[in-house]
Amino acid sequence: LAQTGTNRFHLLVFAVRQGERGLGIGRLLLNELVKQPWKYCLNGEGIADGDYKITTVAKGESAKFYEKNGFAVCDFSQLDYPFNQQCDDCPDRSNCNPAAMMFMGCKTNDC
Repeated sequence: LAQTGTNRFHLLVFAVRQGERGLGIGRLLLNELVKQPWKYCLNGEGIADGDYKITTVAKGESAKFYEKNGFAVCDFSQLDYPFNQQCDDCPDRSNCNPAAMMFMGCKTNDC
């Protein structure tokens, strides 16, 4: 995870080994990450109370996994720079079928 702004995070890379998929490992890891993204950041500066947003780019069929785990498909324009442009010039874009994804969380019970 990278912190891209106040209460904003971007999941850079998330993967489970091919032979270990379907065992719930990815779900468990992702659920932990989205509960406290500031705890797992490369450059985390903490978080203020309230709402926070996590974005990522799902490739291929992985969008279904993210949707099952609370993410929603969004427009690339809703991702912070430079992630909002990461697929613009990719020659593999049509094969990869990337989808911008967003998760909205809350640090306090007031949300």
